[in-house]
Amino acid sequence: MAELRDAENLSKDLGLKEYEMKAFMALVKYGSLSADKISKLGNIPLPRIYDTLEDLQKKGLVLISKGRPKTFRLVNPKVSLVNYIKARKAEFEKKLEAEEQIAKSLSNILQNVGSNEIYREEKWNIWYIERKGHVTKTLEEIEQKAKNELVVFSGDLSWVKESQKIIRKIIKKGIKIRAVVKSYQHGNPTEKNIEIAKNLGMDVRVGYTGNLRCNIADGKEAAIIYKTPLSGADPDSGGAGSDEMFVYELLFLDNSIIVSVLKENFEFWWNKLREA
Repeated sequence: MAELRDAENLSKDLGLKEYEMKAFMALVKYGSLSADKISKLGNIPLPRIYDTLEDLQKKGLVLISKGRPKTFRLVNPKVSLVNYIKARKAEFEKKLEAEEQIAKSLSNILQNVGSNEIYREEKWNIWYIERKGHVTKTLEEIEQKAKNELVVFSGDLSWVKESQKIIRKIIKKGIKIRAVVKSYQHGNPTEKNIEIAKNLGMDVRVGYTGNLRCNIADGKEAAIIYKTPLSGADPDSGGAGSDEMFVYELLFLDNSIIVSVLKENFEFWWNKLREA
């Protein structure tokens, strides 16, 4: 019958083991049975039948008679299955509480160890980004870290229009933003990008000839951005790119030596270039 097949499938989903499910369904089909009968009808190896039935009893699904030979029957499913779920839930919650305590203990141990060992070395973290929109998240990450200043190596400031809300928020917090950009022809989209940046309160200087694209927060953390053309697209056209045009990659650094070198390089270009 279809209903019995459905019941069998649902009993598997309920978390019963294979032999438990077979014994359970044998009792569903035939009512009270001896262990031998359940073994035969459920195709369960005889050496396993008693352990299986005892497990079902512990789960509150089966009753065992006190007489000889012992017989087995189901507890009313409306009662037994509800109680079974309650027991599973209580067991899960107890296990989860134990794991939470283990996690707290492990966290405390790692925190103590980490201060001397794990965090002794500078961190190098690399994330590959598949969507252009995630590049904006770079500024959001930096915003959480920067307290005084954000400096930016940029080719064309093509991201500035989409990031106006974030830039306003950063500057409103009193954080200064300085950017160096490449030279451009009159009428190039870069010209409009610079105008937007300056209206937002950014300081911009023009004439940068390097290939580095990087945001540096307070001279402590840096986010290097790679924009690799896919189909001959110009990475410094001044226009907004797309995922069809570029592959975007990010490299986050908090290595104090590397970041200080990047910051010194920025200051070199800043002092060399003219104000936009």
